[in-house]
Amino acid sequence: MYRFILLLVIIWPLNVWAGFAEGIAAYERGYGKTARAELLPLAQRGEADAQYYLGRLYYYDVKGVRKDYRMSAKWFHRAARQGHAAAQYKLGGMYFSGRGVNPDDRKASKWWRLAGAQGHAEARNNLGAMFANGRGVPQSLIIAYALQTMAHANGNELAAENMRTKEILMSVAEIDTAKRLAHEMSQPGMFSAALDNYIHTLNP
Repeated sequence: MYRFILLLVIIWPLNVWAGFAEGIAAYERGYGKTARAELLPLAQRGEADAQYYLGRLYYYDVKGVRKDYRMSAKWFHRAARQGHAAAQYKLGGMYFSGRGVNPDDRKASKWWRLAGAQGHAEARNNLGAMFANGRGVPQSLIIAYALQTMAHANGNELAAENMRTKEILMSVAEIDTAKRLAHEMSQPGMFSAALDNYIHTLNP
């Protein structure tokens, strides 16, 4: 009996990986039905990567799976709650646009912030735009510039354009403050703490 249990412990993760790999291969080839058949059992068991790709299946028009934003949001949400950065980013976009969910700037900012804390460049750029416009978060060009500085450092080219437009509106002192904030937020484990500390200075 012990040997049987030990064998399951060893083989089960391999079976999970095999099903996931087959699902992703089918997804990349555009075989939506096959991808869903492979990924759904894993997603239902709580595998965050499988949940994320199911969300993508329903979000995009993959052959054999009808586009369904509500189902997409459902699976992105399940993966996002487990800390899946890409799912958090996609879910933020859905709350921003109102696809599959009621539009909600606060929730969009929340999920982009969580993804940004994990280093997701696009989420940091988008969150910066939310701070620049005061949508769902306090309005602050300094925070916006800091976030987009970090996004650009992560390889997001759109962030560089966004930074240039803000530099026209900001003083040299404000840009320096934003750069210091970006440095503080870039330290390991300090993204949220440094961001919150600066937000508190806006509403003392």
